[in-house]
Amino acid sequence: MLSRLSIFLLLSPLFSSGQISFYPGYAITLKGDTMNGYIYYRSWEYNPKTITFKNEAKGKTVQLGTQDIRFFSINIGYALEFQKYEGKITTDNTNVNTILEDRDTSYRVDTVFLKILRKGNNVILYSYDDAIKTRYFIAEAPVFQPVELIRRIYFNKNLAGPEGRTVNENTYKKQLIVLAEKHGKQDDKFNTDLEKADYNEPDLERLISKINGVPNIDITKHNDLGSPPKVKLVLMLAFVAVIAVLVFSVRHN
Repeated sequence: MLSRLSIFLLLSPLFSSGQISFYPGYAITLKGDTMNGYIYYRSWEYNPKTITFKNEAKGKTVQLGTQDIRFFSINIGYALEFQKYEGKITTDNTNVNTILEDRDTSYRVDTVFLKILRKGNNVILYSYDDAIKTRYFIAEAPVFQPVELIRRIYFNKNLAGPEGRTVNENTYKKQLIVLAEKHGKQDDKFNTDLEKADYNEPDLERLISKINGVPNIDITKHNDLGSPPKVKLVLMLAFVAVIAVLVFSVRHN
């Protein structure tokens, strides 16, 4: 028993390294001042409404929201960046299993943090997740005011034919082709990629990167809301090692 306890204590630092929750970061206040410090981070299912911030590693924490800051960035091995947005957010349902029979144009006016997915000289791409659905936003130079990329899905009982009665209203494709044309990036290749694209992060990132003139070799680079890979790996290996040692000890005692 003592031997097993000793092994567990030796491995416990690996567990603690996987439990680090504060990462270096900074926030920009509404007045434009920069606050350097540490931000609490765990893999967020939805865009955060507030963040827990502290100036020093052992300092006191404060809660910061859209009423306090307009931007924040967390370094978890790569940068996770969020920007304040105030405006319209669609609230229609896009789950094909529960969509309505009528076209739903409902929205709410809210103030939230959008996650920055792509930054470029021409366009910025954002995402916003909540319990309703995932939405994507774009902001165009020089103002860079975010506007939602619109997609609606609804059921039309009056339709009939081989394509069924589900209507996919892909307004976002019209929005993107206007941007591509405006910035001189529309060609046959772009039109083909746009036609094949779905309303998801990888497809939209590729299209926005092309509008921004990013080389193909760089298009695969993007932010991810998942936990840092090294932390996950260390935690998993430590857990497996402890279980293996305990099982081995039990079988040989």
